[in-house]
Amino acid sequence: MSLEHVTPESVDNPESVRDLLNLAMRLKGGDSGLDDDMILALSELSGHSPDILKMASRSQVVSPRASFFDRLKAQYHSFDPSMRRYVAAVVFGLMAGAFAAASMPFGDSSGFIGALSTLSWIGAIWNCAQARNIRVGIGAGTITGTVAFLMFTATIFVINLMPTLSVRGLPGPLLMVMAAGGAALGGLVQAGATAFRRRLGLKDPASQRRELLEKLLAIQEELKAVERYVTFVSVDVVGSTRIKKESDTLSAEYSFNEYHQFIETLTRRHGGRVHSTAGDGVTAAFDTPENAFRASRAMLAGLFEFNAFRNKTGHDFDLRIGIHTGTVMAPDQDVKQVNFASVIDIAAHMQKCAPNGTLAISEVSVSGMPPGEYGLTDEQVDCNGMTGYIWRPRRVDAPIAKAATEALPEKI
Repeated sequence: MSLEHVTPESVDNPESVRDLLNLAMRLKGGDSGLDDDMILALSELSGHSPDILKMASRSQVVSPRASFFDRLKAQYHSFDPSMRRYVAAVVFGLMAGAFAAASMPFGDSSGFIGALSTLSWIGAIWNCAQARNIRVGIGAGTITGTVAFLMFTATIFVINLMPTLSVRGLPGPLLMVMAAGGAALGGLVQAGATAFRRRLGLKDPASQRRELLEKLLAIQEELKAVERYVTFVSVDVVGSTRIKKESDTLSAEYSFNEYHQFIETLTRRHGGRVHSTAGDGVTAAFDTPENAFRASRAMLAGLFEFNAFRNKTGHDFDLRIGIHTGTVMAPDQDVKQVNFASVIDIAAHMQKCAPNGTLAISEVSVSGMPPGEYGLTDEQVDCNGMTGYIWRPRRVDAPIAKAATEALPEKI
């Protein structure tokens, strides 16, 4: 589906949201969730609510196949942007306090633990710089300072419970100093990052969204270049397993080979091409629903001749046919390269819903056919919530058919 088909009215259609998010995930180059800038860009482009896109993005990532880190990242991205800064502040504060306390009882001659503590403080400063306004920056700095102090003192308390260790902690009132210092530093860092955003290499959020929109639109144009409106026909022999079981092996192989040639000949005669075969099932592709319908009709009507001259199993072949139309992404405009498309699946579902000896054509395909008399009956089938219209070939009375068959010369 192209992005131009996504409208605010289609919000209730989860497929449109999924298609939009899949496109964005490919652009992002990962499968761990979309950030706020990407969500806002998609919202501006498609008209969907940011909240709906955010919830859909999270539900896609949190799947049974998602790793623990993917789930954790998806949970983080589901938070409000301000809440993310506060959550990150807690994490950096815990790390800074724990590493600082761990270096005291054992010494840190290597400087490794001190380096980890320093990196934690750098992460806390970066977190404040990412805040969207100074109030969030001050809040994140306050949380980092407070949590770091509490974690430091808690770790010292646990260490002092060991009989052989005794480490002096920090006085309680210093908590206020740490909180105030964190607030001041957080506010200054956020204000500085905002003032010197370009010099620091940080893009303005509006510019980021604009760049994302441009990329999405460019991808949309590329996708349009490989889009094709195609009608797929799914053909299946009813009771093929029984026919093969009750027939001579060579006769069955000959007859089913003839059947495939029979289907391919009629497909090409009506401007189509065989897309794929699987056993006795055949999927064919056509440029127009009308050609697909006429070819399918010819297949059913031609079974009398096929069974009379080319079928050597002793059991008449009976077909079910399903037809559906839709848009597919065909690289180099080659429909044979399309293997996973809902259009093919729906055509197969239509075939399974069709009564034996008939074809079922979806309402979408019928609407794409020019006005005319096609011989469709009033009979309809409900196939997974989609309406299919039935066409039945005219049947020749059994005595007449038998006499006509016996009168024809046998073809070797």
